[in-house]
Amino acid sequence: MNTLVKRIFLWKSYKNILWLIFLLGISIRLYNLGSHNLWFDEIASFVYSNRLSSCQLLFHTSHGCNLYYILLKPWVMCFGSSEFSLRFLSMMFGSFSVLLIYRLGKELFNIKSGLLSAFILSISPIHIWYSQEARAYSLLIFLIMLIVYIYILALKKNKLYLWMSFVGLSILGLTTDSMSLFIIILTGMLFFPEKRKSLLVHYVVSLIFVAVAFLLFFPALSYRISGIINNYWIPKPHLDSVVITFENFNVGYNATLWIYLFTFIIFSLLFILGIKCWWQEKRKELISLISFLFIPIIFTYLISQRMPIYLDRQLMLFSPFYYIIIAAGLARIKMRSIEIAVYLSILLPNIFCLHNYFSYRLPLSQHHYAGSPVKKPVKPAADYINKRFIKGDAIGYSEPTDLSLFYYLNLQKIASEKIDIFVFVIRSKLDKYWRGCGEKYGYGRYLDMPLPSRRVIILNEERSSKSLEQYNFRRLWLISSSWARNGILNLHAQSVRDWMRIHYSLLESREFDGIFIDLYCPNVDLVVK
Repeated sequence: MNTLVKRIFLWKSYKNILWLIFLLGISIRLYNLGSHNLWFDEIASFVYSNRLSSCQLLFHTSHGCNLYYILLKPWVMCFGSSEFSLRFLSMMFGSFSVLLIYRLGKELFNIKSGLLSAFILSISPIHIWYSQEARAYSLLIFLIMLIVYIYILALKKNKLYLWMSFVGLSILGLTTDSMSLFIIILTGMLFFPEKRKSLLVHYVVSLIFVAVAFLLFFPALSYRISGIINNYWIPKPHLDSVVITFENFNVGYNATLWIYLFTFIIFSLLFILGIKCWWQEKRKELISLISFLFIPIIFTYLISQRMPIYLDRQLMLFSPFYYIIIAAGLARIKMRSIEIAVYLSILLPNIFCLHNYFSYRLPLSQHHYAGSPVKKPVKPAADYINKRFIKGDAIGYSEPTDLSLFYYLNLQKIASEKIDIFVFVIRSKLDKYWRGCGEKYGYGRYLDMPLPSRRVIILNEERSSKSLEQYNFRRLWLISSSWARNGILNLHAQSVRDWMRIHYSLLESREFDGIFIDLYCPNVDLVVK
């Protein structure tokens, strides 16, 4: 009886700890959820989900994350398109991932490993970053863990409803992102421990259903792959890119060099300890987790030598398996003093990096957070134009990153005042990716945002000045920015800005955290005929 009472007490204690960890994770993810302005990809999420029907979204070829857009569409209809509302879905999936990783860690190792996995994920800066972004990453992480968890249960219990759930979740994963295909394949290769005929039948039938679904979505996948083969903006990765990936898994994008080094050592030692301590007892589980983690990273790295697709925000989908092995190693530390020291070695650097994240500080170069935006505000620049533009003005931009600002412009007033919007293009100055997008979709369709009266003006060609003159605008507001937002424009944005300064009179110029707002007035004497 005493043993039973003790077990019940321990179970309740663990349950209480889990809910405290979950509350910690959801609190951090809710904090300042709507504070920073939307950036290009988040606005793309809103535009795609709002513009297309659910059926179109399911099989749309141009964009991934189809399931996420399908979920976002009714969400926006019910709760609006504020920053807080758009990001709430991501926050929710990110928070529930904390509970799910506990169940997965517990199923693979023990309760303590599950709790420590949940704790690491709950305070992970990189996961908090994407739990506060209106994109599909937190949904994908949740789906990938759920696919693995349901598959383990299906193998153990061999129930039809579990196999059906595995098929359904796998199909949902495929509709969200092709990276989930790694996990679907690897579960079949590595988690099949028994040779029972009934298991084999269920497994094969499940794979057939998943394969049929994959064929249905293959045209969309092949379309996106062909776009990547022809041209893509991601740089070719080097060996240090893999190290940076794990540094970002450890403490996110907002760390200093010394914190990256320190946490890399701590997490690597815990990872090795987890493998060493559990190898005899949980060899199959460890092999599976190591494969789930490293095979996608290695495969993506090798493919990226010819077709660059290597992005940490994509590979982050497999980081929970890394955290589980680390948690399993931490769970085997017996000395209380060492255990506390390791807890602090994980907690304190994460607190520092979270402080940097919420303060919009990125101490290192963009090489450490390639493909992720600098989360600086754009609304002050939009407000500056909103308060000052008048009837007869025109607004121009030259880079896709400028479109974030248009979300905050008074588009209703722009439409009612019949203000022209121009996309300025100098083909020879565009980088390969955006030039390819312009040639394929049209230079005015970097993003299908419903802007009134948008026109494309090709500069540095014969009669380009006269093409502008025919619109008879009084003044022109030119928006110039770059992804880095460091006050240095890229080649195309700077070239367009230089062209304007040659051909028009500059009335005023303001900078807002790397966004330049220039106001020009036509000067007939300076226009090149």
